[in-house]
Amino acid sequence: MQTIKAGLEGKIDLVRQEMQTVKTELEGKIAKLDQKFNFMIVLMIIALTLMNPVAAELIKKVLRI
Repeated sequence: MQTIKAGLEGKIDLVRQEMQTVKTELEGKIAKLDQKFNFMIVLMIIALTLMNPVAAELIKKVLRI
């Protein structure tokens, strides 16, 4: 009975270690995706600003100075 319990505890510990490894990998991937998402938002804001006719006129006036 003790050997079965010890074997199960060993397997449980192994599964916990594997879960921790997967968790760490997922956290890294989520951080990368978050960074990409923020970059895309900034690009979208820049693109929308540059496509705005009023913003385009302001930029033209600033560059002529």
